[in-house]
This record gives sequence, C-alpha cells and structure tokens, in this order.
Amino acid sequence: MEAENILEMLFGQMDEQQKIRFKQAIVAQTVFYVSQQLPVEDQDRGERSFIALANQWLTAPTSENAAKAVTAIAFDRVDGGVRNHDVSDYFLTPAQAAGAENGYEAVKHALKAGGDFQVAEAKQWQMATAWDILSDRTPPSVESLLDG
Repeated sequence: MEAENILEMLFGQMDEQQKIRFKQAIVAQTVFYVSQQLPVEDQDRGERSFIALANQWLTAPTSENAAKAVTAIAFDRVDGGVRNHDVSDYFLTPAQAAGAENGYEAVKHALKAGGDFQVAEAKQWQMATAWDILSDRTPPSVESLLDG
C-alpha cells in the first residue's frame, strides 16, 4: 500500500483534536524546512511574513488564523506573480499549510517545502507523526528531521 494511502487512512481514523494536532505538526514541519532556506534578514523581501502567519496559526489554530494565511497569500499574489513582495512560491508554503483545509491537505505543502531530496524523509516523519498522534503518544519533533 502506498504511503499516501496509509497516511490518508490514518488521518481518517483521527478524531477532531488529533486532526488539529496532526495539522499543527505538518505546519511546523513546513516552517522548519522553509526556515532553513530563508535569506539573511537584511535581504528579506517578505519571506518571513509567511512563516509568521504559520506560527500565528500554530499558536492559535483557529479558522480565523487559517483564513488570515489564505488572505495574505491571495492579497500578495496577482496574476501568478507577487504584488507587494518578490517572494518565491516556495516561501508561501508555511502560510499555505496553515491555510489548508486540514492536515492531510497540508501535507503537500510540507513535501514541497522539504524538496526533492527530502521527500522520503518527510513522508517517513509524517507517517510516524500520524501513528503517534493516533496512538495518543508524543510525535517526533521537527528537529529530529536534522538527524535524517
């Protein structure tokens, strides 16, 4: 069975609180990956603002904070480009994950943030996280991704 199908099955078995915890883990994973690629602060053109939106949702995982993330992306994006900032699509992924409908939908943003070289590692971490959350155990920290 494909990893995506197993992950979808695990997500489908979670209760609402577990689904929120899973989405928080996936958003944190996305922030972790993107944070590794940020330009130095004096060259920031808005990249950190999308991480800030994700962190705001992580602190208070409400539909209002998810909507703020979606709105910020929509506001900054015009005709496939960026209006106020020259920000790569890659740096939008934390806000996209926070604004995703649920944790399973946020997974694609985390995988994009992880990049081609880290897909297997990212999926493995997501599976372990889903199993732990479903079993009411503490999932692996995002910092454990550095060990991979």
